[in-house]
Amino acid sequence: MQLRFFENKAPETDAIEMQTRMSENQSDAEFAARGTLHIPEEAAVHFCPDPEGKSLLRPITHTKISQDLFLHPPCFQDINQGGLTGDCYLLASLLAILALPQGAASIQSMMKDEGGTVVVRLFDDYHKPRFMRLEKSVPHHFGILNSGALWVKLMEKAYAAFHGGRYSILEKGFSHTAMAALAGASNQYFLEGYCSFPFQSAKSLASLRDYVDGNGVYLLNELMRLTPSTPRAIQKRMSQQVFQDNLNLFQQWMQWIQGKQDIWMKLIQRCHPVCKQDVREFFSSCAISVEAEEAVGKVKAWLEKEKVLSGPALTGEYSREELDLFTAIQKRLRQNCPMTVSTDEDFKEGLLPRHTYAVTGCEENAETHRKYIFVQNPHGASRSFLSKMFISGGRTSEDVLQSGAVRQWVVKIKSTDQSVSRMELSDFCQAFAFIDAFSAVTVQAMNERVKADCRLVSGNKC
Repeated sequence: MQLRFFENKAPETDAIEMQTRMSENQSDAEFAARGTLHIPEEAAVHFCPDPEGKSLLRPITHTKISQDLFLHPPCFQDINQGGLTGDCYLLASLLAILALPQGAASIQSMMKDEGGTVVVRLFDDYHKPRFMRLEKSVPHHFGILNSGALWVKLMEKAYAAFHGGRYSILEKGFSHTAMAALAGASNQYFLEGYCSFPFQSAKSLASLRDYVDGNGVYLLNELMRLTPSTPRAIQKRMSQQVFQDNLNLFQQWMQWIQGKQDIWMKLIQRCHPVCKQDVREFFSSCAISVEAEEAVGKVKAWLEKEKVLSGPALTGEYSREELDLFTAIQKRLRQNCPMTVSTDEDFKEGLLPRHTYAVTGCEENAETHRKYIFVQNPHGASRSFLSKMFISGGRTSEDVLQSGAVRQWVVKIKSTDQSVSRMELSDFCQAFAFIDAFSAVTVQAMNERVKADCRLVSGNKC
């Protein structure tokens, strides 16, 4: 049965006759060049016509391609976002998968070249695998798809066919939607230890009006605004966390902070993000009586021990939230969990507004102990000179050794026309608005999702 458009949400459609499988005597290289997608015998393969759209007011036409699907193992350099598309969310998801230990194999396991057609497996809104057959052709128009490798163009084409059959779907979208379709992977925001930016990455402490959490900057903000009318539960939390249940010290702090709340509010309205130095200045500006010295000392010790705040930007003095994020990114990458980050509408040097990037790695400078995150832009380094003039590749951190009486390393931020950026952790946290971390993407994990669906249908067509 030939469908006019692939119905993403349809639970069942008729199967068409599958083409002849590749002969068993092919070499591993020949097999990989055609893709390694396994199609279960009970699976239905749906034929999808070329997606529709217009370019310069004229209908998009397609040109057939005869070359192998994969001329080499998939790599970052294969992806170069087209000048007329907005599918950074899809291409960044592919880059994020390629960054994983099994990334190239995972990509090849999604597709299969069968001569004049290509079979692509995507997952629908019900997390069920769908096998699509498309003509091996690409739009005969500049900029509709990425200008990189054939497999990327055909994946974009399949994604458009999968979501309504029009290329307009590539104009905008979200990485969590793309990752779910590509690999059946879910966003793990709800899990313990999920990746999240520090509170001050997106909001100022001045905007934190309500008690949200019992730790870190949330507790600090309540501590600095403490009054006798502060809810009992919050007071108890402060007494336990900061003063180790010493009620005398807690009362001394409450007495000392009275009348100073306005000073704190002015500080957090003026400073964003609030760092260690800002809090030191707050304490320096307020007279500390002999009676309050021990209580104030407890608060200072708590701030240092718990790493509630970071030091000034780029100094390598990280908050607990920043360190937890770095650890989570390391863990996710080792566990084959792809990640993407996105900017908001605000302009930041070297970064595009409302753009999605892939998180591809992390490292620590053994000498300075500064931490870095590697970020990949879907606009590849091989793009044209004209493109590089108007579209930044990224925002990178450069280590510079300053000579003088005391030799020291400093970090400088600069724009780059390359597609990969090495971003210092504190700058990374301030540069992006959103981070998405997904469940594992491996050949085995995706095949298990396919097998699970086949078991659920109990012998019926997938």
